[in-house]
Amino acid sequence: MKSVIYEILAGNSDAFREIVKAYDKQLLTMAFRYFHNWEDARDVTQTTFMKVFNNLKRFRTDQPFKPWIYKIHLNTCRSYYRKMKLRKSALAALFAGDPETADVGHAEGDLLIILRCVDRLTWKQKTAFTLMEIEGFSSEEAAGIMGCKPGTVRVHLNRARNNLQTKLRALGYSNE
Repeated sequence: MKSVIYEILAGNSDAFREIVKAYDKQLLTMAFRYFHNWEDARDVTQTTFMKVFNNLKRFRTDQPFKPWIYKIHLNTCRSYYRKMKLRKSALAALFAGDPETADVGHAEGDLLIILRCVDRLTWKQKTAFTLMEIEGFSSEEAAGIMGCKPGTVRVHLNRARNNLQTKLRALGYSNE
C-alpha cells in the first residue's frame, strides 16, 4: 500500500483507485453497521475516501495504513451520525418492530434482535464491539482508531459484552 501512496503523492491520482478497491467493502460494511441504511453508508464511505485523498500527505508512512484509514472513517461516521441526528430516526426505524415479539426461533430473527441490542450500546461500547468482535482488530489497533488506550478499549468491549448479555437474557436468551 505504501508504494500506491507514494504514487499518489507523486501526482498519479489514478492510483487512488487501488486504495478504494482495497477498502471500499470493509468501510461500507462498517458504516452500514452504524446506520442500517446502504445509502447513508455509501455517503459516509465516499466522504471518508475524499478525506483520505485530501489528507494523504499527512499520513506517516512509518505507521500502518489500515488503522489510519479506519480512524478517519470512524470519525466521519461519528460526525455524520451527530450531524444528521440519525440516532433517533435510525433507532425509531429499527425498533418499529418490538424485539419481544420477534420470531426468536429463526436465525434471521435472532440476528436482528442482536443487532438491535448492539444499537442500544453507547457509542464507545458499540465502536469497541464493532472494531474488535466484528472487524477483528486487536485492542491496540482499535485504540489507535478510537484515540484512546488499549486498556480503555478492552473496558468498553467488556461493558458492551456485559450489556449485550443482560439485554439478551432479558429477551429470553441464555448462555446454556
